[in-house]
Amino acid sequence: MVKFFYSLSFLLICCMQSRAQSPLVIQVGYAPLPNVTTNAGIDSTICEGQSLQLFATGTGGLGALAYGWQPAAGLSNANVANPTANPSQSTTYTLTTTDNRGCFDTDQLLITVVTCASVGENKSFGINIYPNPAAAAVQISWDAQNQVQRLVLKDMQGRIVQQILQPEGASLELFTAELAKGLYFVEINFAATKITEKLILH
Repeated sequence: MVKFFYSLSFLLICCMQSRAQSPLVIQVGYAPLPNVTTNAGIDSTICEGQSLQLFATGTGGLGALAYGWQPAAGLSNANVANPTANPSQSTTYTLTTTDNRGCFDTDQLLITVVTCASVGENKSFGINIYPNPAAAAVQISWDAQNQVQRLVLKDMQGRIVQQILQPEGASLELFTAELAKGLYFVEINFAATKITEKLILH
């Protein structure tokens, strides 16, 4: 019994000495600041002379964020997040967002400028789109003397939503019930020219 007590005491003392000789390590951590992230918005298509409100966002970083658009041409203010854009030609805009430390992030958007049909062109080719605004379907007709090579329906981002090659006759119907509401472009390609019309779905 005495032997056992002595052995146990010796073991405890050794353990304490072993711990006392081990180096004490203190880890100091910190929470890094979030990175600056920039979203310039989505690519869009507009008619010549039309304006478009941009909706960019910047997040993260330290303090208030500063915004800068390049090029500045065609923008109401190149140093705000949401300027009005009215470019004279298709333009890729680059947005740089910078925080108080000088950390920054960039993003781009493309604004495609198309020539939309004038009243005179509509009369020359007999183009008629009705109803416009439309909901479930839209009828498109043109002068029978002008053969359509291709008819394309595009969304605001310039993506092809529907396409009809060499439609027969002088009219067709597009079914639009399943499409999202908003502005679209009807691109009618004739043999010698291309005419773009705006279509609103509601």
